[in-house]
Amino acid sequence: MIGVIDYYTSLIWANRFVEIGDCELYVEATDKTFQLLQKDYFLKRKDDDMICQIKKIELDTDAESGNYLIVTGRDAKSIPDQRVIWEQTNVNSTVEEFIRKIVNDSVVNPTDPNRKIANFSLAGEKGFTEALSTQVSFDNVGAKVREVCLANNFGYMVQLGAITTNVNRLFLSIYKGTNRSASQTVNPPVIFSPDFENILSTKYMEDCTNLANVALIGGEGEGNQKITGSVGTAAGIDRYEIYVDGSDISSNVSYDEMVEMFPDGHIVVEGAKVFWQVDYLKLIILTDAQLAEMQSQFPDGVILDTNGIRYYIILNVRVAQIGVEDQNSDCVIIPIIYTTYLLNKGNESLAEYGDVTSFEGVVDPVTTFVYKEDYFLGDIVTVRNEYGIEADARITEIVETCDENGTNIEPKFEYLEVS
Repeated sequence: MIGVIDYYTSLIWANRFVEIGDCELYVEATDKTFQLLQKDYFLKRKDDDMICQIKKIELDTDAESGNYLIVTGRDAKSIPDQRVIWEQTNVNSTVEEFIRKIVNDSVVNPTDPNRKIANFSLAGEKGFTEALSTQVSFDNVGAKVREVCLANNFGYMVQLGAITTNVNRLFLSIYKGTNRSASQTVNPPVIFSPDFENILSTKYMEDCTNLANVALIGGEGEGNQKITGSVGTAAGIDRYEIYVDGSDISSNVSYDEMVEMFPDGHIVVEGAKVFWQVDYLKLIILTDAQLAEMQSQFPDGVILDTNGIRYYIILNVRVAQIGVEDQNSDCVIIPIIYTTYLLNKGNESLAEYGDVTSFEGVVDPVTTFVYKEDYFLGDIVTVRNEYGIEADARITEIVETCDENGTNIEPKFEYLEVS
């Protein structure tokens, strides 16, 4: 810490569950504020986890009202946006492990020391078990983190850690919100409604202009030989299709990548062919057609349902063929894993589309429920308005405005279920 700004005219602090947050500080221009508020410095509030890096400084001079600085900052979780995934990356693990891998390999501990961002680290693992089988190449790291989080109902943040050897470390972590809606057993449930006089104003919107619910994914090959897959089951006039280019996904992986994907495997030799075999393979079920194909190829597999997500468990399976002459040559993964890569890419793409029903409201910061005590960013709550619309909704954004009129809290809810 290099200083404290204890007086300002106004502060807008917009924190977001998945997307990048931002802030705007309006403060009198003095020698002190000029010294403290410089480009790329960080703004930190004592009562909030978000850290904003100053990206824009404006000086507004006026003979009557005085001279003021308008300082705009961007959430520090945008730092991974400064990197791309430098080479093909394969993961057959969990959502959490995938995010940790691409951030570690591109930001925290890359092979090229010039790509390393000093003082940026990963927080401890949370142990989330949602599985993910995917392959990525050359994507923007931050955008890919948001894409995967959006598809799997995760949020992420970058927090300032404890001071160690005079270094402030920034730690990236993913998290889940808590379900505090009326449909759960949380006592008391968090309900925002005019009936409780805890919403001062509201804005309701339904928007289906950016709708897609079926994706055709094109993979390797050309023309009629192209490998394709699809996700989504909508039909008739309710069906909205998109094409997703998955040609960057390859069935070929290096030997080292394969071992990293399936570390508990071993080599099996059958005649002139060499395979990598694992005792246990867990693949997420994304479509009924994919499940039918897995059951056809591996009839002894077992379906496992964990937290509403289905997986297919296969025992003693050869996951890839290894180059005959050189163990370090390219390996070819089995088609069912490659198909899962394609379907996962389509699933992530569809998460960016949808029929959006949102509800924004200015809440009373002290009546009934208190932000950061009774509810938090990313939580699921119940929302009702005066027209009888009720929903369990996730808090995806909270904008706090502090000025001479006091503090306003404006949450944005995205509906999960409307009645």
